Amino acid sequence: MGDMGGMQAPVGMEEEVFPRRRERNPHKLLGVQKDADFQEIVDAKNYLMARYGKHRDSREAIDMAYDRLISASQQKRKKKGFRPLSKRRGQTVDLTLKQRVMRSIDWSVTPIKAANKAVPFALAAATVIQPNLEVVSLALMISLVLATWNLFQKKKLEREDNPPDVDDETPSALRSPIWPALGIAAVSSAASIMFGTAVFRNLPLPASIADKLVLLSAFVGNYLAATFVK
Repeated sequence: MGDMGGMQAPVGMEEEVFPRRRERNPHKLLGVQKDADFQEIVDAKNYLMARYGKHRDSREAIDMAYDRLISASQQKRKKKGFRPLSKRRGQTVDLTLKQRVMRSIDWSVTPIKAANKAVPFALAAATVIQPNLEVVSLALMISLVLATWNLFQKKKLEREDNPPDVDDETPSALRSPIWPALGIAAVSSAASIMFGTAVFRNLPLPASIADKLVLLSAFVGNYLAATFVK
């Protein structure tokens, strides 16, 4: 008799190994699109389990990817509630410039909130009457930092309400809400200075007054960005 330990299982009994079991992206692992609905995810899991479920590592990888997608879907559903999609995610919607501007404005700001936000910016803007340019520059920098901080808080809350996809491979440092906050604050400040320069330096005003008004427009721009931009 031959060595029983040397016998191999028939080919039909071998466990088929899932080739994508080490894929870190759950959508790619299951073979579904980012905008796949619940039933598509379930169908993909069932299909893969029927084919590769006998192999332990493959089975665990499929289960983990499925759990991640379902968990992420449930978390978004809890925060936002059920929202029927008029368009599948991934499709772009063309918006006019006016629509983009209107959507970027925070219409929930009340007069009291706007007045409270104006206090520190008004105190900083009051330095334009100072003859010392260094004091004014420091106050302008403080107002820019304050605007950035306010925008950062808004973007942070927005990110918490709309977490990135589980398969988003962008480094976390680059996804920080500080970057859009810095960008908006910088653009707003620069645009305000350009606007003030174009307006006040073309009016019949003394150069010293025109310069102060240009600086004042920068403070106003920082305030508007911090208060009314989403």
